[in-house]
Amino acid sequence: MGIRISFFLLYMACASLQAQELEVRFAINNAGIPVEGTFRSSSIQYMFDRQQPESAFFRAEVDVASIDTGIKARDRHLLKPKYFDAGNYPKMTFKSTKVYKQGADYILEGELNIKNTIRPITTPLLISHGDGGQKEFSVSFVLNRRDFGVGRNHLILGDEVRVSIKLRN
Repeated sequence: MGIRISFFLLYMACASLQAQELEVRFAINNAGIPVEGTFRSSSIQYMFDRQQPESAFFRAEVDVASIDTGIKARDRHLLKPKYFDAGNYPKMTFKSTKVYKQGADYILEGELNIKNTIRPITTPLLISHGDGGQKEFSVSFVLNRRDFGVGRNHLILGDEVRVSIKLRN
């Protein structure tokens, strides 16, 4: 009976947390000028307990077609096969593999999947309280777009993409 109740509570916690606000932002240099953008459609399932970080998990999904750089023509261009190939790879995903405490910090390890290419990500997991007392989780990391087959070798387009993700609970 206890296992059923625990599973039910876990299921309810995960199901209710899917609707939280997830903000996925990125920045890349193009011709030496920073270009910033966001993905307007994303979802997450997660569970986190400060007392038991090893039992935590994060699973996020981003709709590639929801890219928004502020210029519609550029957004459409980025959906083409040369870049995100949204027709064949409509989603980017992240799945945690480990969460642990290191000193006073939490560390999040996981696998980022873009265009069916999976690479490991390790980043500090920051936890704070936002306006109104809600809990916020945030991570930021740098990736090489070419490691995921996004774009080719360009003289003016930078390879490093700065990614920041914020979850408001």
